[in-house]
Amino acid sequence: MKQSQAAVPQAAVPQVPPPESSSLPGPALRPLELAVGTPLGFDPPRQAWGPTHPTVSPVAALEDELSAALARPPCLVSFSGGRDSSGLLALAAKLSREKGLPAPIPVTMLFPGDSAAEESEWQTTVVRELGLDDWVRIEVRQGELDAVGPVAQVVLKRHGLLWPPNLYMHYPILRRARGGSLVTGFGGDEVAQLSASARAERLVVRQQRAGATDLLVTLGFALAPKALRAVAYRLRFHEELPWLTEEGYAAARAATAAESAAYPFGFDRKLRLAKRSRYRTTSLASLEVLGASLDVQLFSPLAADPVMDAIAAKGGIPGLGYRADMVRLLFGGVLPPAVLARRSKASFTAQILSEASVSFAAQWSGEGLDKGLVDPQKLREHWLSDQRSAPSTALLQAAWLHDNSTSAPPVGHQPPSASHAPMKQEMAGSYVEEPPSGS
Repeated sequence: MKQSQAAVPQAAVPQVPPPESSSLPGPALRPLELAVGTPLGFDPPRQAWGPTHPTVSPVAALEDELSAALARPPCLVSFSGGRDSSGLLALAAKLSREKGLPAPIPVTMLFPGDSAAEESEWQTTVVRELGLDDWVRIEVRQGELDAVGPVAQVVLKRHGLLWPPNLYMHYPILRRARGGSLVTGFGGDEVAQLSASARAERLVVRQQRAGATDLLVTLGFALAPKALRAVAYRLRFHEELPWLTEEGYAAARAATAAESAAYPFGFDRKLRLAKRSRYRTTSLASLEVLGASLDVQLFSPLAADPVMDAIAAKGGIPGLGYRADMVRLLFGGVLPPAVLARRSKASFTAQILSEASVSFAAQWSGEGLDKGLVDPQKLREHWLSDQRSAPSTALLQAAWLHDNSTSAPPVGHQPPSASHAPMKQEMAGSYVEEPPSGS
């Protein structure tokens, strides 16, 4: 692998004016979803959610999705070094060789000095194993990818709130993929969690053993009427959301309990319902909006309908087991054993809620949020504490949008030319500029 260092222009560009009417708005979050920090519930059912019994395997379904992405070059893969992004990159590299298509280009964000986000050893292992020469690495300065930092402000001004609230972190990557495609690993954690949680189902088909008491309690709860399970979930709800009012906390408890209780018995049925979860549909809609503004087609294969249908059919009632089992099923033929077996996962919370967030919180007007659900003073105290948490991020951005509704995003830097030099390393700030109007 060759390595080169790209020059980073420092010339400032004019301030970005407020978005024009051609700007693409993101999907709307409901007030309670904003207060809790996640979309809740499910979209109405529709026939187009997909077939009940697909005829392809999960790997074949993944290959179809990745082949479509590779057919729209440049095909960039958002690559953190985790198992999902590594597996998707490896499978895309294999397909590109088999089909004679341009190789996928891994794109990695580097966070110098942040040990929680450090995955360089895993990243290098995967790229070398795959024999890829082109690897774009974007170095992030401290605070640059804060939830209300310079990159986030460009995206918020153009699209309003997107979900998840850290979606703006894809913006520097998307600028490198203009006219092409970007593959993300969204959906992998959610599918794996549903499979791992299907413990009662594994007990029924005797894939897992349990004592008599455990068996009775686990199966009794899983097979109880939905209304009784909702009561139990309400009693179990103890989320740390200190900014909620009493009314807000009660509403959050009821809504999350109803969502949890809605999942039926059987992994395959759970996964088919999950296709309608607002968490999934809002995330995919936001990705599409952000990609379309830069002429990039987004692919999230692990959350694609055909792939989820194939995984549901393969898993059946008991599911595919735990996280490692699913990774081996999907990527066992293309990833080295050490990567398949890893358990660690990077965290980017320190990058998202940094000094820019604290600075804004200190001067926030206290307006712009539903005060029936959110206590502004408690929320400000949370943002100013050392315990600020990810679920408060969407509220932070909503508050920032309210207080900056007529102001412009900050001055940024001109981007470097859109080339893909081998092992290129750049600065995220190079991308903070006005998205093209009408795109």
